Amino acid sequence: MINLILVLVFTIASPIAEKSWFEGKVLNVEVRKDVGTLPESVSGSSTGGAMPINRTFLTYVVVANGTRYQLHEQTSSPRYKEGDSIKFAVEKSSWFYLDAKGKEKKGGDLRAVKK
Repeated sequence: MINLILVLVFTIASPIAEKSWFEGKVLNVEVRKDVGTLPESVSGSSTGGAMPINRTFLTYVVVANGTRYQLHEQTSSPRYKEGDSIKFAVEKSSWFYLDAKGKEKKGGDLRAVKK
């Protein structure tokens, strides 16, 4: 019984695995704008029509440790430009970055990795 309790205590108290952070360089920034509409039922419009929406999708091509990453996100303006340094981490199919204050933020989707 005591062994079971000790195992539970150490399992619960163990820290969550830290992310592996990479220092990379932005080689290219691709911008794609998508204009669409929300149906009246979703937009809540009482004018009887659909509501237009504008979305901007960005893909950052980044090289870190000899590996090329395509980091994809939807945002209103680019966070990085070509030649910028970026500190980022990859976890499954998502990527994260550190803002100017060193706070971790979720960037978006990881689209491709090429070694």
